[in-house]
Amino acid sequence: MLDTDPTAEPSPFRLPRNYLDTFRDVYKLEFPDVQPIVGIAGRAFPANASDRLWEKYALGERSKIIDPVTKKPAVRNVFMDDSTLGVKALQARGTIFWQCNIALNNVAQQLAQARQLPVAEVRADLIAGLNPGVHLVPSHVMAMGLVQERGGVLYAFSRSRELTRGARWKIFGILLVLLIVYWLISALSGILMLMSGGMNAAALAMQQQQMPLGFVALTLVVGTITNVLWGTIQASLYVELKQWKEGDSVENLEQVFA
Repeated sequence: MLDTDPTAEPSPFRLPRNYLDTFRDVYKLEFPDVQPIVGIAGRAFPANASDRLWEKYALGERSKIIDPVTKKPAVRNVFMDDSTLGVKALQARGTIFWQCNIALNNVAQQLAQARQLPVAEVRADLIAGLNPGVHLVPSHVMAMGLVQERGGVLYAFSRSRELTRGARWKIFGILLVLLIVYWLISALSGILMLMSGGMNAAALAMQQQQMPLGFVALTLVVGTITNVLWGTIQASLYVELKQWKEGDSVENLEQVFA
């Protein structure tokens, strides 16, 4: 899982490459017998973003990523084309890239605030602009549990469909309520910002990307609470669905996450 600076040295993409190289050299195994999964979250989001998103949302400038060719803030995905560490090279060897939905929601919120756009609109645009082959998963906690339970990323998706069958509308309702609460809290934080300095001051702060300290602190608190709550509910849904479908006790689930 990558929740780190993708420009760090040595490159975090060396991990899936080294994994593939070691199995090839030691056990003579390659895809489809060996298939790593790279879960992208947090600061690493630009690695899963298309060139269109990089240019539209100035991801290079925002993340301080310099294009080695132009020596300017990147307006293209600079992680795609390296011959051994690039996304395309890893995908060609069978690597699957995941995008954490929780992390994507956070990115959408940040970009929406910076550009004064609806969060839902930005989120839909980000999903549409993910690199080819990227799988959007509810959360890495849930996805890893499904993969570890019985092996294989493709199985994880079919397993998810199996567990949610008959309860999808209830799950949708729960997630919708959470989303509405999140929107209401975000709207409240925006109103508090306007009340603290007035409409003109708020607009000027957004243009200069210099938000009031109180608003920044409130945003961090809301984001932290939302992440904790969202991750907890995702994991709890998995436990409850597994018990409902198969009658497994909670104690037996420790074998899944061991």
